[in-house]
Amino acid sequence: MVEALAVSPALVAFITLFLSFLFVAGAVSLLQDRLDETLVCLTYRPRSECEHRMSGFIQKSGLSILKVRTHFLRNGTLWTGRVTLHSPWGQEQTFSRSIDSRFSKNFR
Repeated sequence: MVEALAVSPALVAFITLFLSFLFVAGAVSLLQDRLDETLVCLTYRPRSECEHRMSGFIQKSGLSILKVRTHFLRNGTLWTGRVTLHSPWGQEQTFSRSIDSRFSKNFR
């Protein structure tokens, strides 16, 4: 009986860690897809509208608890987007994408 009580907190901690890892992995996948969509949006819509859509998605999906920060930069015809998120265990993960607006007609 005492051994079962000693295992339970360790099992709960492991399950919690595993579920938080799955949550962060899913969040990264969602944010990468949304970053691609936002970059395509930036090639033919106003910047404020596209950034508003991105921040709205982050709020509605609940990803705001990961302290997601976005940054978009235009250099000529090249748009670059960077997303930074903080995992529940304190690590920071950053990923970026770029798209050339001259070639974005295929995405519209």
